[in-house]
Parts: sequence; structure tokens; C-alpha cells
Amino acid sequence: MSSSHDVKCAYMNGLMCSQSLLSVFGRRYDLDTITAAKIACGLGGGMSWPGQICGAVNGAVMVLGLAISNGTGDDELGRLSVQEAIDTFVDRFTERVGSTACNSLLGMDVATPEGYDEATRQDLFNRKCPDILSAAADILEELLRDYG
Repeated sequence: MSSSHDVKCAYMNGLMCSQSLLSVFGRRYDLDTITAAKIACGLGGGMSWPGQICGAVNGAVMVLGLAISNGTGDDELGRLSVQEAIDTFVDRFTERVGSTACNSLLGMDVATPEGYDEATRQDLFNRKCPDILSAAADILEELLRDYG
């Protein structure tokens, strides 16, 4: 199975976008699924539902840090590499899906109860988010090959 498929399955089984990406890709770096889901829990829905940065972007940022940085305070080269990878991810993601903002991607302000209810009524989370996650996973695969 592909990472894109696994990420979509994780999402369709109840994880949020950020949780789906970190849990699937985190396995490569010995991060267990439960811990990954806990870490990423507050980063879905545009950072806990204000509709800001898409959870797929937040999840990707965490994966890139996990994959590229050595995790020490003296890892300046690693930090710069992570920042470069994040910039590239954001550019490619925006090019492929149109925005990094949850509200823009869904075409609805999910920060309001009315907007969230309408997005749910229109089934936007099931109609749009899996494809957005798939794009994020594909971009991550590309970047992990480049920086791996």
C-alpha cells in the first residue's frame, strides 16, 4: 500500500488530517500511532477548528522535523534543512490544492458553528479532505526522498 492510501484510510477511520499524516509517516521514525495521534490532536481543523492552517500542513511540518532534524539544540544545519523542506512543501501544496488554510480549502468558515454544520451537511470533510491528504502525502514522499 502507498502512504497516500494509508493516510486516507487513517482519516476515514476517524483520525484528523494532522493525526493521519503523523501517525502513518511517523512509523518510519519509530513513533507509534497512539503517541502520534496524541501529539497531532490539536492541529486538525485549521489548528483546533478556527479554520487556519490545514491539518495536513501541520502534520507534514511535524513529519519533516521528525525526518530531517537530529532533535538537538545545536542542530542549526538540520533546522535550516527543515525550514527549507517546509517552504518547499508549502509551495508545492499550495500549487496542487490552492491554499494552506482549512477554510479556503473547504470554501467554508468552519470556525463558526453554522459553517461547521454546513460543511458537515455538504459532506465536505469526506469529499475534499481525503484528496487534500493524498496530495500532502505525495509531496511528503517526494521531499523525504530529496532530504532522506
